[in-house]
Order: sequence, then structure tokens, then C-alpha cells
Amino acid sequence: MSYLVYIKQAVANLFKPPVTSEYPLAPKTFCKGVRGRVVNDVSQCILCGMCERSCPSGALTVDRKTGEWKINPFACIQCGACVEACPKKCLSMDPHYAMPGLEKTEIILTAVKKEGVSEVKKTVAAQNAAMLAMDDRSHIVNNVMKCIFCGMCERNCPAGAITVDRRNRIWRINLEACVNCGTCIDNCPRKCLSLGCYLGNRTEITVHGVSKIRRRPAAQPVMEEALPPSAEASVADNHVKNDIEKCLFCGKCEKTCPVDAITIDRRNRTWTINRNKCITCGACALDCPAKCLSLEDTWGEEENKAAVTTYQGKVLTRRPRVRPAPPAPQREPACAPQPKPAPARKEDVPQSENPHHVKNDIEKCLFCGRCEHSCPMQAITIDRKTRKWTIDREKCVACGVCAENCPAKCLTMKEEWEEGEDKALVLTLTGKAPVRPARPCPAELLKAAPASEPPKAAPAAEPAKDVPQSENPHHVKNTIEKCLFCGRCEHSCPMQAITIDRKTRKWTIDREKCVACGVCAENCPAKCLAMKEEWEEGEDKALVLTLTGKAPVRPVRPRPPVKKDEPHA
Repeated sequence: MSYLVYIKQAVANLFKPPVTSEYPLAPKTFCKGVRGRVVNDVSQCILCGMCERSCPSGALTVDRKTGEWKINPFACIQCGACVEACPKKCLSMDPHYAMPGLEKTEIILTAVKKEGVSEVKKTVAAQNAAMLAMDDRSHIVNNVMKCIFCGMCERNCPAGAITVDRRNRIWRINLEACVNCGTCIDNCPRKCLSLGCYLGNRTEITVHGVSKIRRRPAAQPVMEEALPPSAEASVADNHVKNDIEKCLFCGKCEKTCPVDAITIDRRNRTWTINRNKCITCGACALDCPAKCLSLEDTWGEEENKAAVTTYQGKVLTRRPRVRPAPPAPQREPACAPQPKPAPARKEDVPQSENPHHVKNDIEKCLFCGRCEHSCPMQAITIDRKTRKWTIDREKCVACGVCAENCPAKCLTMKEEWEEGEDKALVLTLTGKAPVRPARPCPAELLKAAPASEPPKAAPAAEPAKDVPQSENPHHVKNTIEKCLFCGRCEHSCPMQAITIDRKTRKWTIDREKCVACGVCAENCPAKCLAMKEEWEEGEDKALVLTLTGKAPVRPVRPRPPVKKDEPHA
């Protein structure tokens, strides 16, 4: 009986149409709502990254630098979240499934660039030009009262429509280039950006912020009782990590931080961050010349989670200057003179390829040594005796600390090489020797004066005239009671504005020559010199100030007692 059933079914199938389709000859038919794969029209893609952030399985990857869009078809779950989040609607769901393959590979799409301008920007500009006539077009609105001008919106904008000027606190957006992708809104740390209604036919909007004056309070000692019982703080996982071994302590991160969360002490080589103030905007990491700062999403095992964390760097040891020994005299035979060595050609000298460099106007240089002491890489060397300024461009990182600390403003940062500029890796510039006035010798004056000449009467006192006063509030103050009259300030002054007379114990300063560089205060062993930024009440503002110290009191040596039996001499 079983055979009869199978025969009956086989005969019936001969007269029925086939259930399966002839693949791949017959076309496929899909039901409504079938989600097979994600397709990207790369000609309209702006690589904003909205699809990558909205993908729950992490199947999408967007690389703006290389202009690549990647998708892993084996990780994609066909949820359609990327299609809904795409601002340009270049993503779509195709019912066709991916073709079978022997290896698991990713699908990579690349935006083509022609003549330095991507086709994506051209397409976006054409679409925005057509949408200018729409009255209900939305654009990005900035709440300037909350804006800290960190530049995160400028760095994350895929179309380059936003420009931020930190110095002048100006925020500018180009409405023709903006594609309303919302990337700037997602990356804003203060959430001051939002979408608003487009009004008018303006192509650019400029917003000016309120000038911010940074005045840091004086450091106050922290009481032990005020500290929390636990060392760790409840801070977020997103934080700034510092590789202290690479840190130069140049201070670029301290100046670029918009919320004043970073503090640097160069003398003690400490780097401190207040994580309660830090908003993890990433401005410090981008401006760091040594690339020692990075943004981390997770904490390390041995990493300190304290709200105020201090990193201690290694103390630099300056190498002592070794003077070269004089060459030994060599006797050459008169009959066989040796040929002179050929001078080194400029082509044989190694040259720097980095266009970012430090330029020194040697005519203005004071040779005070501030740039040498402030350089974190020890790339600058100064010789005051020969008045030579040397820079090693192989060590220089172009951080700009030397230019900021220069009192004469002779150092500047350049981004390009000028015509005829020396590009040597080790550059040495020689300045002119200062002309010192000759001091008259008292012995010569005595010889020149005749012996028989009677002493001249003292001249009559002239009436007091208006003494010229200094208008510069930056000046050097001397506590004459502590002064040792050692002469260190006189020898270290690059402008020769200080004069010391040990016999009469007089200290004189010419404020017209003084540039307030602070070299004398740093070299003073008694710490009697200090730099002041304002005048005190009753302080003498004379251009030539002379202070007289007290003569040292020498103790009288006791004489031995005289015996009564011995007669007096």
C-alpha cells in the first residue's frame, strides 16, 4: 500500500506547476517590508557619522580622514536605525540580500576627490543653493551665553561650515555649506547649539561672545579637615589622561583650556587637573605639542580617580657647559705646506624640513637667558660673553613658550620659511657687543690735577628741579636692608641698568634702560629684589633711583687682659 501512495503523489506532481523558482534565471519576488541589506549612495554621503553613532550593533564605521564608509554585513541586524538617522537620506534598505562568499569581508565605499575638492561638497553646495528659497529651512542656533568657544563644533563639522575664533570670541556659521546633520549639536559639551528656523536669505551668521577676563585666585592652603574622607571621587569615565613621561610642561594646555581646569608648575614640574571643572572638550589634547594628552573612555587599573589629580614629572638636570680646550700648537714643515681644507658648502649642512620654527631678531635680543630657562626641550643656548644665540631645531617642538616669555619681543613663531632664511638644524646668531661707557680712574684724576692748586669751594646748591619720573608700572623693587652689595644683579643685567658701589654701599638703577626682564631678581642670592606690576603708595618713581645701605657693624676684637705685675709699655 505504501508504494501506491508514493506513485499517486508522483503522478500528481507531473501535472502541477513547480513550487520553487529557477534561481538565478527567474527574478526574485519579495514580500512587503522585507529588510535585506543597507545600501549607501556614496555620491550624497557627507561622512557625518550619524549612522555610526545610531547603529546598535556597531556594524558601521566612518573614517573622515580617508573618506571611507565601511559596513560589516555579518554584524548588521537590518534594524534600519541608520536609515532613519541619516540627514541626507543617502542610506536605504534593499530587500536583496548580500551575495554569498567564501570569506567574511567588509563592504568599503570611498568618496572620490577631484582637484582637492570632494564631490560630496559639490553635491551639498548644489542642494543647499536650491533650498535657499525655502522659508521653513532650519539652521544651527548658538546660545552665546553658554558657549565656551572650545572649537568642538568646528572640528566635528563634516562640511566645514563652522569657524571659531577663541581670541576674539567669535562664532561663525556658513549656511550655504551647512547640511544640518546635527553633528555639532551632539559633540557640543555645553549643549548650547540647537536647531532653529531659517529667517531671511542670509548666507552667514556671526555671533560675538562676551570677553572673558581670567583672574585666578591666589593659592590658599587646603586644610586637612576640609578634605573628603575618601580619596576617590565620583567622576565620569570620560577623562583626560596625561603621559607624564612625555610632558614638556610648556603650558599650552593650561592656556587653551576654556574652563581653567589645568594648572602647571614648571619649577616643581607638576601637572594638576580639576576633573570637577573639566568638560572633556579635547582642546588640550589637540593643542599639545608632545601628544602626551589623550581622551579615555575607561579608567585604568592603577589610575587615580581623584577629583583633583596631580602628576609629578622628572626634574631635568642641565648639563654643565664644558669649555673646549685650546688646540695644541702644531709645527708644520716649511718645505711641505699642507693645503687648506675646503670650506663647507651650504648644501652639505643638514637643514630643517619643518616650516614651523622660531625666528630671532638678533638686533633686539638682550641675551637675558629667559628663553633658555623657559624652553622645555632645552633647545636654546645663550653665551653672554660672546653674545651668541643658538637653537637646535631638531629638539625644538615649536611650542612658543620662548616667544611668550621674551621681554624684548624679539622671538616670533613662523609657519612658513621666508626667502633667504637659514634652515640649518643648529642655527647660531651673533649680536653686537654693547658699548660700555669708560669709568674715570681716581688715580688719573689725581695725577692730572696740579698740586699747588687750592681746593675749590663747593658750588652753591642749585634750586630743585622737576625730577623725571617713570610711567611704567612694571619695575624692580629693592629691599635695601637685605642687600649684600655682592654685584650679582649688576653683572647679570643685560641692559646694564644697575650700578653698585661697595665702598659707599649705594645701589643705583636706571629705569629708562630697565626692561623688567627679571634676571636680576632670579640671580639675587639674598632675594632682596622683586618684580612689581604696580606702584605702591609713597614709592619713588625717579628714572635714576639711588638707594644707600647701612655700613656693616664689625665687632670689636677683645684685647687680652693686662697683668698687674708687668709694666705697661
